Amino acid sequence: FGELAEPEHVANARALSQWLSDGAGGHLQDGAIRSNMILQQGPRIVRKKLERDEAVELLTDLNHVRRGQDVKGAVMVYVNPKLRSTV
Repeated sequence: FGELAEPEHVANARALSQWLSDGAGGHLQDGAIRSNMILQQGPRIVRKKLERDEAVELLTDLNHVRRGQDVKGAVMVYVNPKLRSTV
């Protein structure tokens, strides 16, 4: 038997979750980050829209994050406070 390969979308979600829980490289504000900031500053494997969206969708299903909008209408990703290592 060989190694069991982790599906790409799961690996992407895991990398994004780790980055978000570690404070998103200082870009997390009040537990939220703009969706487009993930494309610019997030883990390299989620810097394409499709990969980012699939990872965020999986993390949403797992209750790790939720999507919303800020007062200006920008799409935001809100990190579950129980997962944040830095508040």
